[in-house]
Amino acid sequence: MLDPYVRAVVKVVLGKEDLRRMEMSFNETNVLAALKTVSGGKTDSKYARLNSEYQRFKAGEGDYKQKKKNVELVVKLQMSKVLEMLSDEDKECKILTLLHVLRDLPSIGSAVTFWNSLDAVGADRELLVDCAVGMAQLVPHVCGVERVNKNAALVHTKLRASLGEVRTSKLTYVYTNLALTLPKSEKKPSLLDFCESVLEEDQIDELLALLEFSDGDDEAILPAGEASSSSDEEEEEAAEVEEEDANEAAAVFVQPTGFKILKKPADLLKSAAETENLYVMMVWSLKDRKGRAFNQWEVGKVKRFMPARTLHNYDILWDDGMRGSKLTLSTYFLHTDDEQYIPQEGEWLYLRKA
Repeated sequence: MLDPYVRAVVKVVLGKEDLRRMEMSFNETNVLAALKTVSGGKTDSKYARLNSEYQRFKAGEGDYKQKKKNVELVVKLQMSKVLEMLSDEDKECKILTLLHVLRDLPSIGSAVTFWNSLDAVGADRELLVDCAVGMAQLVPHVCGVERVNKNAALVHTKLRASLGEVRTSKLTYVYTNLALTLPKSEKKPSLLDFCESVLEEDQIDELLALLEFSDGDDEAILPAGEASSSSDEEEEEAAEVEEEDANEAAAVFVQPTGFKILKKPADLLKSAAETENLYVMMVWSLKDRKGRAFNQWEVGKVKRFMPARTLHNYDILWDDGMRGSKLTLSTYFLHTDDEQYIPQEGEWLYLRKA
C-alpha cells in the first residue's frame, strides 16, 4: 500500500480490477494494525497522527495526487524499455510480464526515492515518510528461504551425509516443488509414490529390487546412492571397530592443537574484553549406532555472555551452529595428567588460541 511504483505496475499490467482484488485480500483493519505496530503501540497520539497522514496519502490529497500520477507516467514510459527482451509470446501472459517488470523495478523507480522526494509540510508528513522508507527497505522473502532450508534438512539426513551440494540442491528443488503441486488435503507421497512420479519404468524396477534387498529401510537407501558391495557382516564389524576406537578416544582429554588451556578463574568470564576470542571445550554425551552412550569433547567459540538468561548464559558457536549453553564453575574441568580419570558429561574449560 505504501509502494506507489509496485501499485502502478500492477495497475498498468493487470488492470484496475486485479489491483482492487489484491487490495481486498487484506482489509483496512490489517493496515491499521500494521500502523499501530510501527508507531510502537505505546501511545495513541503517534498512531493517530500516522493514521491521519496515511489516509491523506491513500485518498490522494494535496501533492500526493500529482506525485502518484507522475509515477504512473514513468512506469508506462519505462516499461517498454524493460520489456524489449521479452518475446511476444511471453508478453501475452500477464503474469510473466508482471514478474519481468517487478524484477527490473529498480531501473524504473523506487519507493524510497518517492517518499524522500516529498516536501516536508509538517511533523505528520515526516512521520509517514520515515515509516514508508523503513518498510520499503524490508526484505520480504525470508519465509521462503527458511522453508527451503527446512526441506534441505529432510533430504540431507545423517544417513545421507555423502550427498554433495549439487545433488542436495536438486533433491530439495524436486521435494519442494512436488509438495507445492499437491492439494493441501492430500498427504505427502510415500517413497515409492515419489519415485514413480519422477523415475522411468526401468529405474523403478531397480528401486523395487533395492527396496526388497534393504528390508524396506527407505531412509537408508534413497537418495544416498547405490548399495554397498560389501556384506552386512563386514560393515557391522567395521562399524564396531570404528565405534570402539571413537569411544576410547573420547574418554581421554587431549589438548587441542593451537589452543592453550586457561586455569579455572574466580568468576565466569563475561566482559567484552574477556570473551573476545574466547573458546570453550565441553564434554557431550553421544550414542553410537547400537544406542550405547559415550562422551566426546567439542570446541566452540564464545559469541556473547547473556547474564539475564536463566537457562543459558552463553551463546556458543559449535560445529552444528549457534546454541545457548549453561556454564557454571562447579563443572569446570581441572586438567591433570591423570589418564585414569574419565571426564563426565557437562564438564568444560576455557581455551584461547595459542
